[in-house]
Amino acid sequence: MKQFRFFTVILILLFLLGINQNSYSQAVAGVDQAICSNTTMLDANNPMPLLGMWSVVEGNAVFENTALYNTVVTNLAEGDNIISWTVDGESDDVYIHNGLPSGATAGPDRTVCADYAMISANNPAKFDYTYWKVYSGGGIITGEFCSNSICTAQVDNMSTGENVFVWHVIKEYEGPIAPYTVENPLICELTDTIIITYNSITASAGEDIYICADTVQLFATQASAGYTGQWLGAGSIQFVTTGANTSTLYNDIVTSLTTGRNSFTWTVTDGYCYDSDIMVVWNNLPNPQASVMNDLQVICDDEAQLLGSPSDLPEPVPSIYSYYYGEWTTTSGVTIAQPSSYNTWVYGLPEQQSSFFVWHVYNNFDDGIYAQTCETTDTIEIYNNTVHADAGTKPSIICGQAGDFAETN
Repeated sequence: MKQFRFFTVILILLFLLGINQNSYSQAVAGVDQAICSNTTMLDANNPMPLLGMWSVVEGNAVFENTALYNTVVTNLAEGDNIISWTVDGESDDVYIHNGLPSGATAGPDRTVCADYAMISANNPAKFDYTYWKVYSGGGIITGEFCSNSICTAQVDNMSTGENVFVWHVIKEYEGPIAPYTVENPLICELTDTIIITYNSITASAGEDIYICADTVQLFATQASAGYTGQWLGAGSIQFVTTGANTSTLYNDIVTSLTTGRNSFTWTVTDGYCYDSDIMVVWNNLPNPQASVMNDLQVICDDEAQLLGSPSDLPEPVPSIYSYYYGEWTTTSGVTIAQPSSYNTWVYGLPEQQSSFFVWHVYNNFDDGIYAQTCETTDTIEIYNNTVHADAGTKPSIICGQAGDFAETN
């Protein structure tokens, strides 16, 4: 009886030992996972005192420790990965779905000289949808389009300085790994940013100037620190500081303006971006200017012919109202036959006196924006050297001072 009981106990112990050995040899790889990552922690059963081993059945994986039941795995392939946990010759598989899209590349940062730009990102191989979004700064994104390996869009109305745009690539996983379904998908997203710096430069040459002179001082907006400004003038003008048609002084003086329209361009640059503005100086002095023939005339008569120039005044400039005319004036009390004629006659010149006559040439200018009258003058002096001599009953007229050699008429 005692012997029977002993063998019974031995059989029970052997049976229990067999159960424990079977439990150690079973491999449980853990719960299937659907994640938005290429890295995760595995969670198989702990096989102690036996050893386990991880291996890749399908996809890709790099194990930190192939023998550790709860090791970290990296470099999971996109999509499904099948990983096997083997203990004492028995294996179990776990499915790990890496739901990340295949990549997001927004392109290199750059600087632009206008408030608009074209942005180009990668067209990922695996994705469900993509979009651009303004993260900071400003901009309106339109025309998003993907073709071949590039997705492009147009950005307008960017803010001055840095503008940050984010490229979003989305992929959805709808199962069968729980708890994800069509109605409740796993949404995985990759992003990348691009910084577009809008280097806004605004050049201001100043308002147009209307003058009656061939010299003027310009007034552009001075370039800020780190920027360079430069004038460029058309034609034969000269800047006082350089003696040439260019200058870096924002308020330089210009000489030798031509009659009519003189164009000046003020350009501001930082070495990469630039902006230019144009202003016009209207020199409305008549051209040719007023002049007279024989500034001083000595005659022996009380009448004379005046000769001013130009004899033929120019026609109005096309599309610009610029009307020339001339006029004689005097303060001598002498009669001017036709004051508006360049070669008129004058009468009643006083004897032994000078009479002064001024020839005016006017330019009446009106371009629809500004009206101005400019004038040039020149003066002629006429001396009537007539002398009346009375030597008896017959009076004589002497041209010149009285004396033995005076001429008589």
